[in-house]
Amino acid sequence: MLSMKSHDLIKAQRKEQQLTQVELAKLSGLSVPTIRNLERGHGHIRSVQAVMSVLKLLWAWHPHDDTRSVGRSLADTRRAKSISQRKMAAYIGVTLPTIQALEQKFTGSIQNLDKYFKCLGIHQVLAHNKDNLVESKRRLVPSKNGHDQDLIFTPRTLAAQIIDHFSSGITGSILDPCRGIGAFYDQYPDHLDRRWCEITQGRDFLKWQAHVDWIITNPPWSQMRDFLNHGYNIADNIVFLSAMSHFTTKARVNDMRINSFGMKEVLYVPTPTNWPHSGFQTAAVHLQRHWRGPCQFHYFFGSD
Repeated sequence: MLSMKSHDLIKAQRKEQQLTQVELAKLSGLSVPTIRNLERGHGHIRSVQAVMSVLKLLWAWHPHDDTRSVGRSLADTRRAKSISQRKMAAYIGVTLPTIQALEQKFTGSIQNLDKYFKCLGIHQVLAHNKDNLVESKRRLVPSKNGHDQDLIFTPRTLAAQIIDHFSSGITGSILDPCRGIGAFYDQYPDHLDRRWCEITQGRDFLKWQAHVDWIITNPPWSQMRDFLNHGYNIADNIVFLSAMSHFTTKARVNDMRINSFGMKEVLYVPTPTNWPHSGFQTAAVHLQRHWRGPCQFHYFFGSD
């Protein structure tokens, strides 16, 4: 089994990001029973690696992006302890090829990995990705948003509240450009013609050409300008959840003007606890084609 701290960390990180076991399974490409086993400390190394990027975790003894060298780090640590592969196999009670697969391909069971760690005196298997933690404390200046911020998922309760706020005016067809785990798409009203894109499932929003009446989602912040400009081409109404700063730079205000869109409404919302907190206000901003009237401002600061 993984050490208690490690498999507890998987569970704690999942809850911190407000993900259910079902949602984590979808995002990591695993089954729900596999997620349950991981949170009990059982399973395979490849399953742990599948959830690590989603949960912003890394191997505590190997804080690097190159996962191909993880096994080599184990081997280097073993050699530093003057333990041969044969001795390690004997200590653990496995075959020599099992140790070789662990060090050369980093494949095997969590149980054998845990025994390997104990022989090396390694007690913390997983850790928070410090780079992500540091990044989350930086100011979210639009031009500097990285692709890591594209994996910030919207709490379903907040998505429902945003949809409900705009629901009286939503008719016709509606598109979620980045469905993800379905926080927005799954809660669109049933009477609408609902459509979706999701780049990880082969549907690239930036290649979508069919006209829709509405777009409502939390877009990838590193591609905000591209998503806005493409949205101007295919939709009459756009509601994007993001830091307010994404809509107010000179370039983006000019894009809005050139494409004959206006800012119709701003719904200020609380920043979810698992999102980067930058000092910029989070808002669901409604942009409408040919809108030239005043912009209304509303506030929702209930629980997130």
